[in-house]
Amino acid sequence: LERANAMDLQKRLVGVVFAAMIVLQMPLATTRGPGVIHLSPLKVVAAQLVLPIHDTPDSPGDAGDTVRAMLYPGACLEQSWRAWKCRTSSHGCDADGDDARWFPDFSTGRYARVRDLHIMDKGLTRAFHGGKGQIVAGSFFAVVAAFLSLVRGHAGTLGLFSVVTLALPMLTSSSRCTPSPYMLAYVYAAYHTMKIPDRRKLAKKREEMKRAKEAAAALKAAEAKEGDGDEKKEN
Repeated sequence: LERANAMDLQKRLVGVVFAAMIVLQMPLATTRGPGVIHLSPLKVVAAQLVLPIHDTPDSPGDAGDTVRAMLYPGACLEQSWRAWKCRTSSHGCDADGDDARWFPDFSTGRYARVRDLHIMDKGLTRAFHGGKGQIVAGSFFAVVAAFLSLVRGHAGTLGLFSVVTLALPMLTSSSRCTPSPYMLAYVYAAYHTMKIPDRRKLAKKREEMKRAKEAAAALKAAEAKEGDGDEKKEN
């Protein structure tokens, strides 16, 4: 039972780490060439959601609250890091400037501009060509796997499937794309979110078998004791 509880805790921790990498938009790879892109599955999904939105310099498009909410946790992390660097810089910091704010403004949503997301989508096409569809599909799988990790504690096979779908176009476009160290951590977490439930089931099965053996031994001892009592009565 203790082993099964330990497996539960380990499953939850790995699931949270796996989901955090997606929600906080850790870059799994970086494209080379003009218009460098830090590839994050959540941002790739957001870019697909705003594709139908018309955007021009005279009439900027609105990404909507859903996209802003999706990208807000990662924007908070980036903005907090920028604010810390600004406030600890020896060159001084403008206390009223955007860089000094600890959290981005949700209402303006500068971190989720439609134009920037459109540019990112074009950059994916330029970097991966025919493999862009796999990057998009793998990003959707990764986002759903992160949601499953938060809900049930592990992503199951969907997490590992997202790894395969994302990794193949990265390998075939290795001259235009460089995987980041976060990719290794993502692969590790995805693998363990799949293996932990299996190990938990095995540990639970072993505990049940152990209890069954103990119950059988106790029953056998009780029968033997009862048999000895009957013999004494007859004598």
